[in-house]
Amino acid sequence: MENNPINSAPAQEQPAPIPNPSAPNPTTDVNTAPPSVKNSRFSKKLLLILLALLVLIGIAGAGGYFFMNQNKTPEPIANVSPTPDPNEQVACTMDALICPDGSAVGREGPNCEFAACPASGSADTSDWKTYSDPSLGFSIKYPPNYLAKKQTNSSFPPGVQLAPGESLNNKKPLAVTYSIDIRVVNNDKKLTLSSPKEMFGNGPLISYIPELLGNTPVNKINLDNYQAYRINGCCGGQAGTEVDILTIKENKIYEILVAPYQLEGNDINKQTYEEIISTFKFTN
Repeated sequence: MENNPINSAPAQEQPAPIPNPSAPNPTTDVNTAPPSVKNSRFSKKLLLILLALLVLIGIAGAGGYFFMNQNKTPEPIANVSPTPDPNEQVACTMDALICPDGSAVGREGPNCEFAACPASGSADTSDWKTYSDPSLGFSIKYPPNYLAKKQTNSSFPPGVQLAPGESLNNKKPLAVTYSIDIRVVNNDKKLTLSSPKEMFGNGPLISYIPELLGNTPVNKINLDNYQAYRINGCCGGQAGTEVDILTIKENKIYEILVAPYQLEGNDINKQTYEEIISTFKFTN
């Protein structure tokens, strides 16, 4: 007896699936892109690689330049002095030289030397007399209306006083007249021209105490081409010192003192004593 399944039925054939155009083809790689997309991605990668290379090259170049310059010994700069232009104006200092007549001259020229002092003026000295003392080493001229009085008083150093004569003192209208005293003494105190105020405190004729000299300017002058110092209008009012000049030569101190002689009248004879001083000469 055969055993047949009770519910056995003949197998039915399954219908074939209907193809769906939108469904992916199982035989196709889902990661495969069209050629245009693949070329675009490749170009972007290549561009990024090139940019990275350029950045690396730039960094390497900057580092190399910095390293080379850090280890490079700097070349010394040549010290070239400019060639002076002979036509270029030179700026001289503003100091002044006081001349024997009281006027001042400044520095000038390419060497900034003091200008020459002005001439003594229009005075005609052809009829003037000359006083000379070889033992003291000086000479000086004076006009005919002056008298030369040699000073031998032991209370004062030797020298000469040039004093106005009666013809000048009594000349009408009256005018203030001036005497000029010249004295010479050995420089036993070893004074120097570098300390002019100390020199004025130890002069042959007048020794000014610092309080008396006060703020009176001490001016450097040229006396017969020698350096000297001069003060004007110091000490004693109208009857005091009109001019005092001091210098040192060959261990001797020379003093030229101008003082009022006659006090009445107009003050018109200043030029006379300036012209007398301008004739002073050293003879040794």
